[in-house]
Amino acid sequence: MRLARITTLNAITTAVVEMHDVQSIMETATSRLAELLPADHVVGLILEPTSGDFTVVTTSGEHSLEPIPVGSKAFDSQILTPGSDEGVHNLSETGGHLDDFTYRFAAAGLYSVIGHNLAANGETYGAIIVARHEHASLGSAEVELMTAVGAAVAQAIYGARLVDDLRVMTVELVETQQRAMRQDRLRALGQMTSGITHDTNNALSPVVGFSDMLLQNRSNIDDHSRKLLQLIRLAALDISRIVERMRLIYSDREADGITFEPVDIRQMVRETIELTRPKWRDESPDGAEIRVSTDFARVLPQVPGSDTEIREALTNLVLNAVDAMPDGGRIVFTGYTEPEQSGNGGTVDPETVVVEISNEGSGMNSDTAQGALEPFFTTKGNRGTGLGLPMVQQVMKRHSGTISILPSKEKGTIARLVFPLATSITVSKPKISSERTDSPKLKILVVDDEPMLRMVVQEMLTSEGRAVEVAPGDPEASMSDTTTIQIG
Repeated sequence: MRLARITTLNAITTAVVEMHDVQSIMETATSRLAELLPADHVVGLILEPTSGDFTVVTTSGEHSLEPIPVGSKAFDSQILTPGSDEGVHNLSETGGHLDDFTYRFAAAGLYSVIGHNLAANGETYGAIIVARHEHASLGSAEVELMTAVGAAVAQAIYGARLVDDLRVMTVELVETQQRAMRQDRLRALGQMTSGITHDTNNALSPVVGFSDMLLQNRSNIDDHSRKLLQLIRLAALDISRIVERMRLIYSDREADGITFEPVDIRQMVRETIELTRPKWRDESPDGAEIRVSTDFARVLPQVPGSDTEIREALTNLVLNAVDAMPDGGRIVFTGYTEPEQSGNGGTVDPETVVVEISNEGSGMNSDTAQGALEPFFTTKGNRGTGLGLPMVQQVMKRHSGTISILPSKEKGTIARLVFPLATSITVSKPKISSERTDSPKLKILVVDDEPMLRMVVQEMLTSEGRAVEVAPGDPEASMSDTTTIQIG
């Protein structure tokens, strides 16, 4: 008999130590006990530390009527404390002081019951209950076996939870390392762009300055040339602001303190199409035809925002769409509002403006779409930097909006931008003053190391009727009646 108990204990212990999750351990322990003890019914319970409840997670045995179904919860019962006969509870349907938990076993025709708490290292993890039909059929030998089995199962659960904790810690460590690496790369990007921002702005200043001067000359420029000059100036200003934001992208700055103005989304889309026209019309590979069209609601309210940033986001999405269609296809801009549902089933004023940019490219699966918003993630190989969509996401965050990458119903991908009409961002309308104050004539000394900057500032001030002198470095002699402008 003792040999049989040792064999049973060894079989159960060997089975449960191979398991690495609590559910499997409990299922294995209860099924082997029902088979080897044998028992008519075995119940496995797990203790929930926060509530103090025992929850039934598994049952085994050939008993047809379950006293407590899987998923049931019960407070600690007298079954789980030692009985009058060394831990065995011999029940009757009506006699004795039975709690609800105990009464269910008796009502199900299970009259001999042993309950054993699963405890290890000072902590209780659950319990196992074995039961037989026949009254007083379980005794001290079964109690001894249950004690040994319970200790083995508790240690197995303890080990499984250690493995779970280690797995969670490993996942958290990997995520922390990935975040740290991402921040390091973004910080490196910010430091790199800080070094080139100054030089880029210096190179763009003549473009903007001379464009302004030519646009002010209304007599010698035809309408088509004026339109091209406006686009050149607009592109130069956008490049300057984009480079500055690239320097700040790693810090994930919010829009606090930024003052936005009402922006016409339709106008932003029109300008984006014009600015990207050389890319999708003239540079398409192998003569593939790419067509761009719009489908906007008749009335589309203005959104609070930065026209430069919104144009930048739309431009990135167009360029991505072009790269995704080497064989040509369509790019469609769709704009509409999404109204808020009222309590009576109607609608109220729209809360958001939605802009969708769809293409007929190869599309993205869900994993790629999610990863595409992470910095440096790219499917273009050496042709991509992995910064386009993350920059779009940063723009949408600063506008309190969202971006979603969705599969198209037919083929390709849809980039969905949602702009809220009501945000916490300060919105200001530009104030145009008709008043002009005349300042006294000044002699102006312009100091800068960049010859092109000195030239553009000199031209602009001269056109305003100022007397201007330029110098490549700090002035060697000061003039009391001269105002010095130092650039850069």
